[in-house]
Order: sequence, then C-alpha cells, then structure tokens
Amino acid sequence: VIESVGEEGIALPKKASEAPESRDPATYPRLYLRSGEVKKGVVVKPGEQELVIGEKLEGGGLVEFSFRADEVDRIDLWPMPAPEMTAAFEEVKKDLRAAELHEKDHYAVLSDDDAMDLNLFTRTLEQFYDEFILYFLSFVKAEYQPRKLNAVIFGEHGDFKELLDTAGFPENSPILGFFTPESRILFLYNIKSQEMVERYLHGSSHVEDAVKGRMEELSHGEWGDGIEQSRILGEGERILEALEKDRIRVEAEALEETMKTIRHEGAHQLLFEFDVHAKEARQGAWLVEGLASFCEPTPIGDIHEARLMQLKFELESQHLMPLEYLL
Repeated sequence: VIESVGEEGIALPKKASEAPESRDPATYPRLYLRSGEVKKGVVVKPGEQELVIGEKLEGGGLVEFSFRADEVDRIDLWPMPAPEMTAAFEEVKKDLRAAELHEKDHYAVLSDDDAMDLNLFTRTLEQFYDEFILYFLSFVKAEYQPRKLNAVIFGEHGDFKELLDTAGFPENSPILGFFTPESRILFLYNIKSQEMVERYLHGSSHVEDAVKGRMEELSHGEWGDGIEQSRILGEGERILEALEKDRIRVEAEALEETMKTIRHEGAHQLLFEFDVHAKEARQGAWLVEGLASFCEPTPIGDIHEARLMQLKFELESQHLMPLEYLL
C-alpha cells in the first residue's frame, strides 16, 4: 500500500497498480486466507461447516484442502469486472448533477455525500459483498456473468425525498434505502444528513458556543468571588461534556441505522443478482424481507439484537405475536 497526501493534508491509502496477472482468468478463483496466504486458480466448493478448495496438480487432478470460515478472509471468483453504465444508471447520473461516480471493486457508486462518510459506506458495501459470497457460495452459478453493481448514495435529504415521491412511496416514509429490481440499482441515504439530525446537531453546537463564550467572559473578567466563579465555570464544563456525549450518541445512532440499511438493502440487491430470489415469480414478504433481515447482523446470520428485543417483549407480555406483526 502506498500513501498519498490529499487536499486536506491527510495521508490517504492508495492501491499500487495491479499486476497483469490480476486480470488473468486462469488465476481465478482466488482464496484469500487471514494468514495472508493466497491460493490462486483453485476450485472452490462449500463443505458442511468449512470451505473446500481443490488445487490443481501439474500432472492433472486435484488435491483438496478444507478451511474453517474464520480462516478465510474472502474469495474472488473472477477478475474485477469492468464498469457497466446501464441506461437506467446513466439517467440517474444526469438527474444528480452534483453526484460523482466512484469506481470500486464490485460497485459503481454515484454520490454527493461527504467524502469521509462515503468512504465508510462504500467500504461497507465491498466488505458485505465479500461476506455474502462466502455465505451464499452455493447459490453462485457457474454461468453467472460478473458485473459491477450500481448504487446511489444520497447526502442531500431533498434529492432523496424527491426520489421517494417519484417512486410512489407514501409521504414522510421512514425509508433510508431501497433496491429496484427493474433497474437493478441500489438507492441509499445517509441519515446523518437528515434535517432532524442536522437541526439537533446545529442546535447543540449553538448552545455549546454560547456556553463557551460565557465561560470565556467569566475567566477573563471580574465577576463575583472566586468560589462562585469556579462553581459556574465547573457547571459550564459539565454542560459542554453532556452536549458532546449527546452529540456523539446521536451521530453514532444515525451511523448505525445507515450501516444496517446498507446491509439490508444490499442483501436485496445481491439476493436478486445471484437468483436466490426468483425473478419471474412472486415470493412472500416473510422470505424476501426475512432473508434481508437475516443478513443485517455482522456476520451474516448472527443474533439480530433488535428482532430479539421484539420477541422478548412479546414473550414477557405472555401473548402470541400477531401474525401480521411477525410477517
């Protein structure tokens, strides 16, 4: 990894140029182990509780090795695909003139979001893709044609709300993202940009500035006795500390909600992409939404804390959960 200095003077990681063999199909699939070892040109298949790879022998045939899931970092089944600008994605690009196109390994992302948040979200998408391939490997068909997936990440609430209105969502829908099978585009929104959160953070900053100003006046002016002055300054410090903790909490909750949405809606896109969901048949919401919710925790299939709390509440209330609520 080479480091370069960005406009703000921050050292940014930059990938070294790819070796020619990275595009050679004969060196795929590749298995990347957490130990740092890379197995190239192997045959990969899921075992019962492990991953089985076959390394080709020079004289023909295969020798097989098994690896536990926690030993494997990721699998690259094919060389990184070239970008594909579909008509639908091109149309979105025209509508969002402020958005820039970001080319990643598996995704082409259009976004007008803050660079720091966008970097986190695109990295989350890429990591989720690798995790999904490992978990649902048996669903990836040999005839699948790899392509870069299309995603749009909004930083402006007004643009996202306009999209929701155009797509026919009800007014004030609490939606942070959705996937459209027709265009195969994933739409996401950074909740940190939402008006409510922005207003809270702005109000918090306003109060913080007022308290700091007053404390500055007290510390440099003649006001009351020393004990009273110390008491008020101490109270000001406590207010500032509480505001900072509250701001961190609000930003963390907003970020957590966005990350959960990335995994949920990203799962819809990948489940559709790899034909886990039927493209021509109608499937029940219990399956479509259930599988996406199943993919929300890290790692996939881990305990879903929010759903667990809902179930505990119903159990403690000692009555059955209504079927509509469960679905």
